[in-house]
Amino acid sequence: MNNQRGFTLLELIIVAVVVSILAVVLAPLALSSLRAYDQTLNDLIVLDKLRYSTERLAREIREVNWDKTTGFVFTAQTGSLAFTRSQWNSDGTLNTAVPVIICYSGTTVSFAYANSCTGAHTLTDQLNTLSFAFYDKDGAVTAAATAIRSVQISLTLQKSITGPFYSQRTRVELKNYDNS
Repeated sequence: MNNQRGFTLLELIIVAVVVSILAVVLAPLALSSLRAYDQTLNDLIVLDKLRYSTERLAREIREVNWDKTTGFVFTAQTGSLAFTRSQWNSDGTLNTAVPVIICYSGTTVSFAYANSCTGAHTLTDQLNTLSFAFYDKDGAVTAAATAIRSVQISLTLQKSITGPFYSQRTRVELKNYDNS
């Protein structure tokens, strides 16, 4: 009988009880870790959309056209901001009258190189608020097109209906004006 090897029934029951206790203790930790990972990933996705949308809007606004008599012309309407900008054509010529429209309604921000929002490219689909403020060279709010030197973009995205809000404010210094 001394040559037989194996586990007794009592040893197998003790191992099963220990493994069960470990599973009961570790399962909630593993599930909470997975939930935290999922929440962090979703937060990062919203923050990435916020960063991308703000940078793209800033890039488009930075190129707005300047005219000595009219200044920077922004046409703000409910749910949209329109202007013209310069853009190099594929043949190397400069097109100084490219229309740009930024559209925002519901939960979507989009833009198009057109005079209407039809067929606009979506920047984000989690919009809460989007606003634009115009400043003169001294940093005071202005509405006069000839005095505008910078535009502030304030964008807030919402993670979900009940989720947190993420905001970013960016001031764009307009570069195409005459300093005189």
